[in-house]
Amino acid sequence: MTNSNPPGVLLHFEWMDSLQHLSHEQLGRLFLAILTYGKTGTVPEWDDRFLLFVWNVLRPRLDLDRERYAAIVEKRRAAANKRWNSQSDSAPSRAEPQRTEPKHEPQRSYTPRAASSRTFGMPGSILAPTQEDRMNR
Repeated sequence: MTNSNPPGVLLHFEWMDSLQHLSHEQLGRLFLAILTYGKTGTVPEWDDRFLLFVWNVLRPRLDLDRERYAAIVEKRRAAANKRWNSQSDSAPSRAEPQRTEPKHEPQRSYTPRAASSRTFGMPGSILAPTQEDRMNR
């Protein structure tokens, strides 16, 4: 499987209870660590024991999210390869579209009326049928 990096990381609402006890400085450091870990996989080294504790709670979820993303990418890649490989083997190219007969009943043929009978009552109007149109039905 090709390494495909996700476009970002998910921040989960369930983390709010733990994160609300952090100072703004700690939140900023943790947020940058989450983004760095999500982008490069670099595990931060913490001098703050509380941040280390919070990080150890959050990291497994970040790893799980990355694994799920990789599984989805691989599943979609396999489906696309299957679709394109089967099309190249059995289906005509896009330059030569395959012509098929319609599977439904053919529609009744349409014979256009003279332009004068299509004025529908008012000169130049196509809103209401004329007396002549009603009689021709």
